Amino acid sequence: MKHLETFCLILLIGILLILNIIAVLDKIPSRSFTITPEEKPVIIEKEKVGFRIITAYNAVPEQTDDTPCISASGLDVCNTNKRICASNEFPFGTLLMIEDQVWEVQDRTNSRYSYRIDLLVSDYDEARQWGIRTLEVKIIIIENKN
Repeated sequence: MKHLETFCLILLIGILLILNIIAVLDKIPSRSFTITPEEKPVIIEKEKVGFRIITAYNAVPEQTDDTPCISASGLDVCNTNKRICASNEFPFGTLLMIEDQVWEVQDRTNSRYSYRIDLLVSDYDEARQWGIRTLEVKIIIIENKN
């Protein structure tokens, strides 16, 4: 009987987690425009996601695949001035606020990292210096100037 109660509790927690993710994803607007780090977006809403493990990576074959400059979304990350991040949790184009900086989801992490966000940084030393951090993440919705 104890095993059945444990199983039911784990199942309930899993269902609640999935419902929470669906509720957050439903609030993400579809976007047909992008912003660059130099732009000062007019943020009209911040939707708190919670705390996530944040790491950093470089666009090199040892840390990605044999086409390190092409993200999972197809963006050439070596020729953009956007702040790019990888996440399996959010759709491509989602804007995330992490430590007062806007990052755009354009890549995916390894499938074993469901709730981890990986920030694309310029060099190996910067990624090592970043390390592994647990930080608050917010989805941001900006004013569409188009």
